Amino acid sequence: MSDDDTPTKEADDGRAERQATRREREADRTAKQAQRSAQRERKQAERRAAAKAKKERKERVIHTRVPESLDQELKDRAGALGVSVSNLVRNVLNHTFGLVEDMISDSATVARSAKGEERPEPIVAPSTSPPAATVEPAVFGWQTCKLAVNALCERCNDILPKGADAGVAVTNIPTQRPQALCLPCLNKELGA
Repeated sequence: MSDDDTPTKEADDGRAERQATRREREADRTAKQAQRSAQRERKQAERRAAAKAKKERKERVIHTRVPESLDQELKDRAGALGVSVSNLVRNVLNHTFGLVEDMISDSATVARSAKGEERPEPIVAPSTSPPAATVEPAVFGWQTCKLAVNALCERCNDILPKGADAGVAVTNIPTQRPQALCLPCLNKELGA
């Protein structure tokens, strides 16, 4: 090897080292940019999810005029139950819609019976599987408990405040809306 080859080889080695160092720095920079980009995307997704959740949580306000006597009765009842008037009205409306739907359904059945008509069978596509057995809703028993939420008595429509003792139905249909009874109605139900 001659003296002329040594500086060139050293220069080539130095150049290769610098290029390797530059490639490492570029790879580090690219990895950091990817991390920052991923973090930005996660934060944006979290913000969008939070905004969507906030929008879904946002409830509508309904204004209505009521007589002074009803206003006072609502305030008195809400105060006795330890809930706001707004929550009391919301709960009563929710329960009332369920009752109205049940009454409409029952009224249609009564009207068909009065006319001597059979209950119309729903039109369904033919199935190759055998028909499923229909299960009549049945209450197996009643469990007394402390309510974790406000409820309404199924019998007397009395408001059962959170923390009150009540009877809850144990039924054969777990997806059915839970039935609650105040203790006096529960005692009547059980014949006590």
